[in-house]
Amino acid sequence: MSSNAHITLKGILERERNETSPNLSASDFFELFSAEQILKNYGLAYDEIEGGLVDLKGDDGGIDAIFTFVNGVLAQEDADYTNIRQSALITLIILQSKTTSGFSEDPILRLESTTKDLLDISHELSDYSDSYNANLIRAVSIFHRAYRELAVTSPVLEVKFYYVTMGDQVHPNVLRKSEQLKKVISRLFSDSVPEFSFVGAEELLARRRKSAKKTIELNLSEALSTPSMGTVCLVPLKEYYEFIRDPDNNELKGWLFEENIRDYEGRNIDVNKGIRGTLESPVEGQDFWWLNNGITIVAASAPLAGKTLSISDPKIVNGLQTSIEVYNFFSNNPDTPDTRNILVRAVVTNDEKTRNDIIRATNSQSTIRPASLRAFDPIHYAIEEFLGLNDFYYDRRKNFYKNQGRQKDKIISIQYLAQAVAAILLQRPNDSRGRPINLITNQSLYERIFSEDYPIRLYLECTKFMREIEKFLNSGLIPDHIRGHEVNVRFQLAMFASAVKIKRLRPTTYYINKYGIGDADEEFLTKCLNHVWEVLQSLRGPDKDIDEDKMAKSADFDEALKKQIRLIVQQKTLSL
Repeated sequence: MSSNAHITLKGILERERNETSPNLSASDFFELFSAEQILKNYGLAYDEIEGGLVDLKGDDGGIDAIFTFVNGVLAQEDADYTNIRQSALITLIILQSKTTSGFSEDPILRLESTTKDLLDISHELSDYSDSYNANLIRAVSIFHRAYRELAVTSPVLEVKFYYVTMGDQVHPNVLRKSEQLKKVISRLFSDSVPEFSFVGAEELLARRRKSAKKTIELNLSEALSTPSMGTVCLVPLKEYYEFIRDPDNNELKGWLFEENIRDYEGRNIDVNKGIRGTLESPVEGQDFWWLNNGITIVAASAPLAGKTLSISDPKIVNGLQTSIEVYNFFSNNPDTPDTRNILVRAVVTNDEKTRNDIIRATNSQSTIRPASLRAFDPIHYAIEEFLGLNDFYYDRRKNFYKNQGRQKDKIISIQYLAQAVAAILLQRPNDSRGRPINLITNQSLYERIFSEDYPIRLYLECTKFMREIEKFLNSGLIPDHIRGHEVNVRFQLAMFASAVKIKRLRPTTYYINKYGIGDADEEFLTKCLNHVWEVLQSLRGPDKDIDEDKMAKSADFDEALKKQIRLIVQQKTLSL
């Protein structure tokens, strides 16, 4: 008999699938839903979650999703780790999600075999390209690169396995298999911290009930409050620690820092060593807030009752470095008595311009990466308005529309749109595939992608066509020999199919604005996909000497496809 939790969860899954992801099967949605709940504290957007889903109905090695975080930030293929100089925290999260009503040994045995193959950094991942799908190889390669580049920092490695089902009971034999898997990790990484968690219906429901958008109480020592503007207050350090800590799993509430424009810069950065030193070696007669600039929080409301501040929809926009040092200090010293205080400014505003001005002003004391404030550029406001008129939601404010429950495939992130425009308009799909961060951080490239001189319709057309490409690739209609390799042809297919569709060597903003790109049916996209695949395989050589993943990120692949586009356009036919 199904438990009450099982019945309730089943009903919630069906309702939310219909509301946000009607194009996904029940099992695929369960994988997305499970990843979203497990990763809730990281505040990931839909496309970030989808980037870690690697179950493509085959060759997944028993892994449904895999994510690498460095100092709490999601790692990508072209992430820059040069600013992290000591004791990086690398967190590898691996999920297996099944709609079964219980836990079994077989999935863990598959995980163990895959772990021995792919997590051993002495192995070349290209040697396993025939055994595991390209999405999995890509996701594991992100971990390999992060671990290798950060090895000089003496990193702390956390490896967390989550086995998620609709059941609740774990048989002792299954539990023993999970312990064996943890031993495999310990042998591969002697200083690692391996964990294995069984997540059933009740825990999944509990995680879902925890909303990142809620009111959190903060107990104060002293406060100066202005009802219409907010509160400046002194908060006991331990109270602030409890404010930023998730009590259920002791993790940092990453979603609180979504609008903080700098990542944690590492334990060895001078300012962080200074904060840590102040925390670890208090001086009698000196309070912590005397030596620290404090924290700035923006909130929808923050009424003060006595010495309790109830903060609604809080976002910490300045003070990430201090927050993480406070979190680390009390996590490592939970029983240490401490009477010191930290300065907190809780600013109440629902006006976005004011919010943005606060973020800029409170971060003016140090260098800000070029990507940090892109969302405030006027072009993104215009894109958000125009896409909104055409049934798309431009996620300029990360997770704004996700938190409103909008349909998943209608939500478009800044990075996703940059990848689509780079592939279709600039015809640089290798950058879209292999260097997504660079599309935003490289000033010259960014200005070629997001320009107020471009007609606004360009962004809608690129969005629609890219979504058509993805719908086709996810439809189950693509040839079996390409299934599992979609990640390595997605953006090249967008470039190739769009150019062939409009019969132009290179799409121009004028042409797209006047005529659009148009729709592409299954037969047309199948022909294009087969052509792209043949070019990719020919470049790898008869013996497949060149790794597919590397070729997908290369300009050589783009140029070979452009030559084919020229031939096809000149012949006025898609000849294979």
